[in-house]
Amino acid sequence: MTNFFSLNSKVVLIKEKTINASFDYKNGSFIYIIASFDFINETCVYSLYLSKRKFGIGRKEVYL
Repeated sequence: MTNFFSLNSKVVLIKEKTINASFDYKNGSFIYIIASFDFINETCVYSLYLSKRKFGIGRKEVYL
């Protein structure tokens, strides 16, 4: 299906399939970016868990 769009007294042909395909591509890339941030967040939680295990419970000497 083709549509026509008028811009500054010029008729421009618009193909809907091309526009929809480009939006699908952009949506797919945003999903990839969100997945990569999820991986980064899980990695930070894991590293904080390892750091927490390094601290002992009890008295420690503090030098000034």
